[in-house]
Amino acid sequence: MSEIIERLLMSDEAHAAMVKRYKDFVARFQGCAKQTAQGLIDLVTTVAEAQHELVPWQFARFCHEMKLPEGSKFRKWKKLGEKVARFKPVIDRLPCNWTTLYLLAQLSDEEFDRVQQDPLFGPAMTAQEVKLIASNRKEREFRPMTKLAIDMNGLTEDEQEALRDALKDLKERFKVRFSMRAGRSAADKAAAAAIEADERWKTTIAELEAEPTGGV
Repeated sequence: MSEIIERLLMSDEAHAAMVKRYKDFVARFQGCAKQTAQGLIDLVTTVAEAQHELVPWQFARFCHEMKLPEGSKFRKWKKLGEKVARFKPVIDRLPCNWTTLYLLAQLSDEEFDRVQQDPLFGPAMTAQEVKLIASNRKEREFRPMTKLAIDMNGLTEDEQEALRDALKDLKERFKVRFSMRAGRSAADKAAAAAIEADERWKTTIAELEAEPTGGV
């Protein structure tokens, strides 16, 4: 109501100036958001092209000089680079955040289409909002529970780290709930069981030797 009253009290020139100023702010915000999102996309595109065209030692030097992230963070950059094509048509409304963009890159085509059609899709969209919209919870009310155990005993530390990253990606991709805990391998459990059995045997022998022998 206050907007209507203000309009009645304004001259046509003042109202036109106010509307123009409003549109200027909208245009500035959209322009900055587009430049930020475009900059992020251009970065991962450049990295993807460099990895494809440079020989390994040159690409390693490129990553070092550009101070690019290593390990799981670099794999996220690669994932974004693989999905650049889906981002270009919506660059004007693309979220300006690495984490949110990474989640968008992990979505299936159907999930991404659902998210980008949602009214919340825009520069300020959060990762949590992406998860809620993409999961479409109403269609996933029943979820069977499955227990999964993974023995990483034979893997190197780098391989274990890569596997953990892959499991985290699956967790986000399929919206499943699970926790990763450090456990013992089958060999470790067998060794522990053997030690426990040996201790029980020693205790039994000690108890038998402590019992009195002979007559009254």
